[in-house]
Amino acid sequence: MSKRVYIIVGPTSVGKSEVALNVAEKLDAWIICADSRQVYTGMDIGTAKPNKLERARVRHFLIDIVSPDSVFSTAEFVDAAKGAIKQTFDNGKNALIVGGTGLYIRALVAGFDFANVSRADEIRDDISKRLEEYGLDSLAEELHQLDPDAANEIDLKNPHRVIRALEIIKTTGKPLSESRGKNKSTEYDFAVVGLRRERESLNERIRARTYSMIQAGWIDEVRALEKHNYPENSPAMTGIGYKELRQYLQGEITKEMAIEKIIIRTRQYAKRQMTWFRADDYIKWIDLNTDDDPAVTADKVCQLFNNN
Repeated sequence: MSKRVYIIVGPTSVGKSEVALNVAEKLDAWIICADSRQVYTGMDIGTAKPNKLERARVRHFLIDIVSPDSVFSTAEFVDAAKGAIKQTFDNGKNALIVGGTGLYIRALVAGFDFANVSRADEIRDDISKRLEEYGLDSLAEELHQLDPDAANEIDLKNPHRVIRALEIIKTTGKPLSESRGKNKSTEYDFAVVGLRRERESLNERIRARTYSMIQAGWIDEVRALEKHNYPENSPAMTGIGYKELRQYLQGEITKEMAIEKIIIRTRQYAKRQMTWFRADDYIKWIDLNTDDDPAVTADKVCQLFNNN
């Protein structure tokens, strides 16, 4: 009989983390993070990582596991997540995966994996040269033309992911969705619940959280990353907020402009996340209101888990 793995998804700023802590305690579970930015060291405030008290409350996996100048692939996430799930079960706990990176979740649940598509150095070099000459927006536009679904799935501000997507499409001659190898595991039974809010409510939370992060020292965090001289196209420099605050520190834009750009970019990302999640019919949704208590929401999540 397959072991059940619980998953909570939703867009950025919807309130997943606090609900997940309550769910984890109710289910006696450890949390496995499915966030493409929280894997990087030194990027704490801007990626909204669980703080020390939250990590002491419930054990978390897949946080701070790679350097900010490294590329962490979907295939690597799946391998790491399966290892964390096994460790969790081996310790007599339930596994609760929490995150907003839809590609990670779908790769784990549906068994999609790009590792079977070999690297094409000549094609990749050509794409990289065009990145230098024409910029990332040009590559993102090409991806939109070749595979609109893929363009909605990935972070178009992340050059590594855009280049890899174009490389796969050009190598195989197929859309990204058709190039995925399927290796669905029957070892686990996944129960997936999504949290969502009305757009206006979510936008307000995004604005409030952005200012809260600034007050918590996000600018100093970016300043510390700059001292490492990471490449401009590294995850540390292209992530939402990190790029804009770096522009502010270099005198290219004002602090107020940086904050507004962060808010706009975060809203755009949240919209892409929901577009992605809506395509997955295995997700059971809970609509949140402004004054919902995370503990009460956690009860609803657990009920849906039991009904899945």
